[in-house]
Amino acid sequence: MQTKFNEQELLHIINNHSKLFGLFQDQNSKYSQVIILIGVTGAGKSTLFNFLSGAEFEMNGPESRQNLCIKDKSERFSIIKGGLKSVTKSPNYYFSHQSNSLLIDFPGFQDTDGKIDQVLTQLLFYQIVKSANVRIVYVIKHLENQFNNRGTSLQQFISQTFQGENFDISQICLMLNCYNDNLTDENLITNVQSQLERIYNCRPQNICVMRKISKNQDIEQILTPQKRNYLFQQFLKSNPVLISLKYVPNCEKIGLQLSEKSEQILDQLCSTLENNLNDNLEKLTCEQVNNLEQSLKQISLFLNNQKKDMVNWFQELINYFVKSISLLNFQNQKCQDYSNFMTILSFFAQLSEFIPGYEDIKNNCKIAQEKCENIIRIIKGKLDLIQKQQDLLKVEKEKMKESQLRLRADENSQKQSQLAQQASQNLSQHLIVYQNTQNDLNKERQEKFEIQTQQQILIQQFQQQQDENQRIEKDKINMKNTLETENLRYQSRIQEVDKQNQDNSTELKQISQTLSNVQTQNQAENEKLEKMLNDMLSEHKELAKLVQEELIKKDELMQLIQDCRNDQGELEKKIRELACRIRSSCQLI
Repeated sequence: MQTKFNEQELLHIINNHSKLFGLFQDQNSKYSQVIILIGVTGAGKSTLFNFLSGAEFEMNGPESRQNLCIKDKSERFSIIKGGLKSVTKSPNYYFSHQSNSLLIDFPGFQDTDGKIDQVLTQLLFYQIVKSANVRIVYVIKHLENQFNNRGTSLQQFISQTFQGENFDISQICLMLNCYNDNLTDENLITNVQSQLERIYNCRPQNICVMRKISKNQDIEQILTPQKRNYLFQQFLKSNPVLISLKYVPNCEKIGLQLSEKSEQILDQLCSTLENNLNDNLEKLTCEQVNNLEQSLKQISLFLNNQKKDMVNWFQELINYFVKSISLLNFQNQKCQDYSNFMTILSFFAQLSEFIPGYEDIKNNCKIAQEKCENIIRIIKGKLDLIQKQQDLLKVEKEKMKESQLRLRADENSQKQSQLAQQASQNLSQHLIVYQNTQNDLNKERQEKFEIQTQQQILIQQFQQQQDENQRIEKDKINMKNTLETENLRYQSRIQEVDKQNQDNSTELKQISQTLSNVQTQNQAENEKLEKMLNDMLSEHKELAKLVQEELIKKDELMQLIQDCRNDQGELEKKIRELACRIRSSCQLI
């Protein structure tokens, strides 16, 4: 028999709860009212949810065993399955815009296959009830007129949900599902009210009836849009429920896991610290030992000062341990396990008053505090031993220092006698070197004088060369100025010639234009005369009497043509003369 949840089971609860409650929060922000459908396995919650969600149904199977099925399946509809095994493992949501409400198909607390699902279902239920205005609709499969077993499932739900509070059953809406007897809805409701009044000493007011569907005609008569709207209206007539949590299901198992895991973590950290202290304490310097002692004192003080926020306090405690372990040059490898535990501890902290494991964590911390104090005493002993060793080393160093001073004094006296003997030898050598140096200096002075004389001669030659260069530079400047002046004069002359050429070119163009006009005019006159002659020849017979006169006129015209040709020759002569002058000008340029 399982006595506690393991870590993966608790993480499964936390992850699923966060995902499902997050989905609820996303959708609940759009709607002001929440309706939860609850009931035991086989009560017909999922079928009712699908009908309210807008599903259309049909009967499938042989006539003797026909089942109600959804025509067009969709992800937004809940799975429908006959039998006593629940298929609704997590809530399904439908958003009714018409009634401005959020409808939830919720798994019943008795429907879950295991304790993990039961914890998840109840935690999610209480979280939703606490976060919104919730109406509860309890679905009962009520085939006959009388309650089976005096409504045991309803009693269990009320006892488990409201945990001993003075609960008024009229706060919830009862949904009598699959009724298949001969009473009318009104008479059935009155009958059920009387039965519940005898059981609970109060008369529930909000009761709805959904009759059993056995054939396709029942679907058309019962599962109508009017019925859907009526049920939503009835559900919303119930008052929102108020539930104060007094007990967390399986809290002992959760607390046992938290207690054992916290004890394991603290024991592991303390053991790791002790083992590495034994292995590495001799290798530490005095400063490192002092730092380790201060770190452990912080842990001890921190354990004495337990805060109300257990999660952050325990996380800081782990960080202090990890810091102390790192001072021993040890890298902790269990950070992932600690992270999972902190996730579990943080999630169930909101229910800490109902879970005994949180008090056990404080007791485990006291044990860890005693272990830390033992380690501190070991470190203090190590510090005292190190101090004594340092005192002995100091005395030994003083003795060695005195012995070294005596040896150095003897060595210094020997060195002084050797230095005196060597100094006399060096003096004679220095005198010889000095004489040689003086001779070298005299020779160097003579060479330096000759070099200076040579430098003066070179300076005079350089000065003369500079004067000559200046004169040449001046001549270059004068020549450059002369060339620039001559160049300007040539440029001016070229511009004049260019202007004269432009004038000649303009005059030539004008003459050419005149010649062209004359030629055009002569050509036109010639064409006209030729036409007239042709006309005269064609009319020769008719104009015989006028031939002589026309011949005279012709002679006159020929004379005129000759004159024009003479004028044209003169123009051509002038053009040739002008062209000669232009060529002469170009040659001159």
